[in-house]
Amino acid sequence: MDETKNKPSEKMAKLDARIIYLAMFIALLIPILRPLGLPLPISDMTRKAYEYVDSLPSGSKVLLALHVSVGLWPEVEPGTIAILSHLFSKSIKVVIISWGADEPVLVESTLTKVDKMGKQYGVDWVNLGYYAGMETAMAAFAKDVHGLVKRDFYGTPIENLPIMKDIKSAKDFNLVIYDTASDIAPMIRQFVAAYGIPMVAFCTIGWVPSFMPYLTAGQIVGMVPGIRGGAEYELLIKRPGSGATTTDALSLGFILLIVLSILGNVIWYSRKIGMR
Repeated sequence: MDETKNKPSEKMAKLDARIIYLAMFIALLIPILRPLGLPLPISDMTRKAYEYVDSLPSGSKVLLALHVSVGLWPEVEPGTIAILSHLFSKSIKVVIISWGADEPVLVESTLTKVDKMGKQYGVDWVNLGYYAGMETAMAAFAKDVHGLVKRDFYGTPIENLPIMKDIKSAKDFNLVIYDTASDIAPMIRQFVAAYGIPMVAFCTIGWVPSFMPYLTAGQIVGMVPGIRGGAEYELLIKRPGSGATTTDALSLGFILLIVLSILGNVIWYSRKIGMR
């Protein structure tokens, strides 16, 4: 009888893969059902974004511009919810505009998850909807808001919206927040370079290397990268949400993968010793 078959290392080596899949499923599910609040260091780029927004006085005007497709929206939604919650808590007026056709509907869905703290539509915030043309539309909006925008997303003439009466051009905004899964250069050219408006970037994680030179050069004052950045922002405003939950799940999943990798190597080494 081959005694090696009864050794723990041999039994573990033949462990049913479905047990591993089940363990991973449970590891990912637990934080979703009951967030663990695992430690999450706050990156310098996210902290800079938070501190700049937090320094804005009440009554400031912020432009939230978006260009994110449906498929990538889940990566930036936690950060978007967090920043809107932060802005509303400080009584900052928010103008939302979209450079892609997907965003107006996504924004509508996301706004249902945001505590608006009694802020009134048309007075404290507005959704202007989608404007085609990308950089051409950006330039037109920055130069003459009322020249480009005639109605909001719901069809209301902007002259009937109190929030829009004092907003004529990019110069009337205290900050631009660009929520994007694409190149930031057009917004830098049309708002930062042309009018000197400070900008914070919310981006998918894949765009971080491309955005870093702008952060280093001071052309953006802060950056919130992907789900991780969204989770950090949630913690900074003391409102843990879907970003923190997702980050907990990913962290627990990675911990399990590390344990399994170590265990696999131990088993391999034990079997190798046993064959000598």
